[in-house]
Amino acid sequence: MPLHLWSIEGAQDVLGKDVIIDRLDKRTYAQDNTKMFSCWVWCWSLDRIPSDHGFTVFPRGVGRFEEMHAFSPPCREVASPPKGVRFDALIHIDLVEDWTVHEAHTPPSR
Repeated sequence: MPLHLWSIEGAQDVLGKDVIIDRLDKRTYAQDNTKMFSCWVWCWSLDRIPSDHGFTVFPRGVGRFEEMHAFSPPCREVASPPKGVRFDALIHIDLVEDWTVHEAHTPPSR
């Protein structure tokens, strides 16, 4: 994951609104290995967690237009899209804890 997303808010953007980001793992805070991002999440179903996410990283300042006041350009053509580098991230579920409360069943009488 790009380093500018290494936060609870960044993880929320990647994983979506169907999960609650509880906290970042201590390995993520250390940033010793920037190829691995770890966090703890809450969700109703594992199906709500995406399995991958794509990123496009653009050079700094791409897509910004500085407008000149009192100057009207001769044409209003749309600029070609900026070129960026595409990355794909695999989202892996390492550990699952089921906190579902199960009702106690009484043994059948004989």
